[in-house]
Amino acid sequence: MAKSASPLGIIAAAGVTPLTLAQEVRRSGREVYIIALKSIADADYADYPHDVIRLGAVASIMDHFIKAGCQDIVLVGTLARPTLSAIMPDMRGAKLIGKVMAAGDDEALKILRAEFAKDGLTIVDIADFLAHDYATKGVMAGVDPDEQVMAAFDIGIQYIKVAGQFDVGQSCVVQGHRIIAVEAAEGTDAMLSRAADLADPDLKPLVMVKMLKSGQDKALDPPGFGAETVTNAAAAGIAFIAIEAGGVMLIDKENTLAKANAIGVSIVGIEGS
Repeated sequence: MAKSASPLGIIAAAGVTPLTLAQEVRRSGREVYIIALKSIADADYADYPHDVIRLGAVASIMDHFIKAGCQDIVLVGTLARPTLSAIMPDMRGAKLIGKVMAAGDDEALKILRAEFAKDGLTIVDIADFLAHDYATKGVMAGVDPDEQVMAAFDIGIQYIKVAGQFDVGQSCVVQGHRIIAVEAAEGTDAMLSRAADLADPDLKPLVMVKMLKSGQDKALDPPGFGAETVTNAAAAGIAFIAIEAGGVMLIDKENTLAKANAIGVSIVGIEGS
């Protein structure tokens, strides 16, 4: 449970979601303090208490949160896994590098959670504040899927449930009974680019499935889904997308669903594991 008396600490990566979170939290009557990651965060935080700090300055990040009186921390925004040279760690960060860089995404984030806990800081779930931005069960945009589409969805669901045990991806593309592309380190949009070349244009349906990995802590890197991904999916020939209800966040939800309706992509909220 979030400690409402203290400011919510936000580590802001790229995109609009960190700003959306800050706006929502302030509307609820709670203050925020934002650390905008240098050369990564790209929203305007001028209206909020904030500092710009590089990703690898772990000691400085912790100190700023403590001085601001924060206890609960949310990691939010788009952040590709950086190269070692780009991190530029301080002494405290350097102690984490070997463990974090060698770990899978989920394990790396759990290591960071434990590091924050050493300073009395708790990483909390963004869904505690933006629950309405998550996918809901049923058709959210477009038309109802038919039996063929549902069968393709099911294949994707089963794959992600198994693959998630290896900390691999949150998405896949399915055509008929065949998985033609899976997400790994390259991310969802790069996967969609590959799928466009691998799909058979004479066979239907071509669908995408995006879910939490099995056993994934939703407070650590929850899957996001926005209008750009909808556009890229449509360019790959995908007309139906299944996303996990309560597990996948819709970035700028209203705009994302409007984009899907405008270009003929159906988005369906499905049950996860």
